[in-house]
Amino acid sequence: MPPKPLPGPTRLSQIVKHLQQEPVPSLPALSSLKLRYALRNDHFGARHFVKDDLPRIAYTNPSLKIVVDKMDKKTEDTLTPQMELVFIDGSQHKIDMEKKWSSAIFTELLELHAKLGRNIKTKPSEATRGQKGTIRTTPRQRNDNP
Repeated sequence: MPPKPLPGPTRLSQIVKHLQQEPVPSLPALSSLKLRYALRNDHFGARHFVKDDLPRIAYTNPSLKIVVDKMDKKTEDTLTPQMELVFIDGSQHKIDMEKKWSSAIFTELLELHAKLGRNIKTKPSEATRGQKGTIRTTPRQRNDNP
């Protein structure tokens, strides 16, 4: 009897491989991450960032609070996609995601964290304190107050 062929990679193993691929997005100096972009027809780089890179960030940083706001945007509205970063020391920074590829957004996030995060001293208890990392995505109606 001939030996059975080995099965190919499972879907789960492919997902885990994607989550663990290099560069590993370890962001210990961040306490929260909030993204805001259009629900459809615009902000392609931001949408691809949320689909491809945000799960890797959430997997690597389980204590990081992540909020994603998908805004309902009309053609006449002007909505700028942006990412708000809150560091453990309370400082905040915004990243403009307008007309950027998802890879450029990811690289800018890692570079900004490397630049600003090295001055922040994190204690092991502070880095893991707080809620378990969750990603909340909610489509919302756009209002004038962000």
